[in-house]
Amino acid sequence: MLSSGFTAAWSHLNLLPDANHQSSIAPTPTPSIPIADQLFATPDSLGAIAIGVAEGTRTPDGGRTSIWQQHIDPGNHAKNQGTFSWQLGATSVADAEQQGLNRMRQDAIPHLLQDAENMGVSLSLEVLVQGADLWNQSPQAGADFVENLKRCQQGGEQEFAAVLCARVQSYVNPSTGEVEAAGFANDPIVLRDDQQRRMQAIQSTLR
Repeated sequence: MLSSGFTAAWSHLNLLPDANHQSSIAPTPTPSIPIADQLFATPDSLGAIAIGVAEGTRTPDGGRTSIWQQHIDPGNHAKNQGTFSWQLGATSVADAEQQGLNRMRQDAIPHLLQDAENMGVSLSLEVLVQGADLWNQSPQAGADFVENLKRCQQGGEQEFAAVLCARVQSYVNPSTGEVEAAGFANDPIVLRDDQQRRMQAIQSTLR
């Protein structure tokens, strides 16, 4: 069940889309740390559920799927647990949930917001969740998200396309120009399809 308090805060920020505008992400000022923290206050906060939907561990209404408790990662064959498909060692699903939340609140969100401030990039809460989801997939890729988003925006892309561009480019080695995503066999088409699928899952959950 989604928090009614957070739903009100979300609505206040005017992130609900125009009914005739399906693919763009509404530009809003970069959120503050306290508002952003609400996205990942608990495993049942909106940001956590959205990432869980992208992972296949949660349903858009906050339910848990059959793979939530545990499943094997198809890319590296590690044991995944909980909403975030945590695979770095946990004593229980509850511990996996907490470690996933800690990574979002302590690492991903502060880093993304600081990069946005440093680079003069405005992030809506929706784009912030997209960056956090990328970080959940790969902290190394997530750390490059805002820089790549700025570059993709300068290319004149519409918002959805710019975020997709940034997510894909964050897996590219700038020295070689090659995709480095072992979980996708370093295939840029497979990677792009996965990133678009995740983006759409998050977008539909948040909206």
